[in-house]
Amino acid sequence: MANKGLTKLWKKLTGGRQKDVSETVDERVKEHDKLTEDRVRELDLAKLLTTVELSLDSSTSNLSADKIEELRTRSVLKRTRYEMVEHPVVTKEDLTEIDHLIKCIVYEIKYAVEKGYETSAHWSTVALALANEALHIPVPENALEYSAALMEKRREYARNLRILTQDALHYDEYTAELATHNRRYDEKDKEIKILSEKVQAIIDSREGPRLLVDIRNNADDLAKMQPAARELRDMMRNLHLLKRDLLASALSINTAAEQQRLYDQRISQMRNIVAIFPRVEDPKLAAKNQEAAEKYADELRNRLNRAEAGLKAIDANLSELINLGSHSIFQKGTSEALEMYAELRMREFKEKEAELEATRAAIREKEQAKMLKKIERNLAEELNRLAQEDEDEVITVIEEQVEQVTEDLHEAEAEYEEEDEDLLLIEEDAE
Repeated sequence: MANKGLTKLWKKLTGGRQKDVSETVDERVKEHDKLTEDRVRELDLAKLLTTVELSLDSSTSNLSADKIEELRTRSVLKRTRYEMVEHPVVTKEDLTEIDHLIKCIVYEIKYAVEKGYETSAHWSTVALALANEALHIPVPENALEYSAALMEKRREYARNLRILTQDALHYDEYTAELATHNRRYDEKDKEIKILSEKVQAIIDSREGPRLLVDIRNNADDLAKMQPAARELRDMMRNLHLLKRDLLASALSINTAAEQQRLYDQRISQMRNIVAIFPRVEDPKLAAKNQEAAEKYADELRNRLNRAEAGLKAIDANLSELINLGSHSIFQKGTSEALEMYAELRMREFKEKEAELEATRAAIREKEQAKMLKKIERNLAEELNRLAQEDEDEVITVIEEQVEQVTEDLHEAEAEYEEEDEDLLLIEEDAE
């Protein structure tokens, strides 16, 4: 019986199909082989990371130490070693393509450092940092049923990171090419100016017109042309060729500049694409939300139905409960309770009355204090007014006294002048 029960349980769990021993062994062998392959890739990546880290300080590096420090390339390489070599993620998913693309990105960093390509070094470092954040991480528990689709999204994300680093590399290559074309253009332009000055000096000399005539007359037979004329002719021909090369250099400059602009735009597009980490949305999410909403509504409906049934039971017995309240045993207790309630209410009334009286007394004291302050203020104003009136009266009296003294002084002076006149008249009569 026990064996039959175990058999039924096993069939229920496995769907009625039992795996052969050979199938189980094959699965374990495949799992072991996958772990071995993953470990081999991790060791290869570790060697590459070591090589790139050493190249940062190598004499072959054409990227300055300050720029490497600014880009934090060394820190990103160390983080990659920690995440992908020292603490690698163990998963059943196939990471072969993702690991290959990550190695390509690391190679891009090494090449950019050797060539001194700043843009390529920048975006390769950024791509490796993004790979650490988005690719070598376990599949979330809530996305296990979509793990295959999620891993495909991650592989696509790794391809986009690779495209970003390639666009940055081509941008730097066309930047270097543009600088080379500009340098050559400047050299040719300088050479043309020097040669033009020499030709113009010969043409403006005394023999210049004669040499030009000789060149024109003997254009078909260089043997008859004078050496000086032949030399001037060769200089003019070289000047023409240099101007043609200068035009070709200008076209090369325009082409390189256009390609540089194109890859700059592609970098901007790819950086926006890789800014969104890989994720998978449940295609049945809307249906699941609808199902959850319906279940919630059904649960609320059941709760309301249960509550309604309970209320009906209460309503059915409510009248009987009310009738029990008029029983004689409750009458005495009810009267006592009413008396106690009346006493409590009267006590509350007296307390409120006492509080009201205290409030009135406080209001009266406050009004009396206000009245006293008003009286004091009026009294102070009256005293100030009386003091001002006294001061004005004193000033008036003083002014009157001064005016009187002034008048007396004027009268005395007048009398003094009359006496002087009388004395003068007496003196005149005496003479």
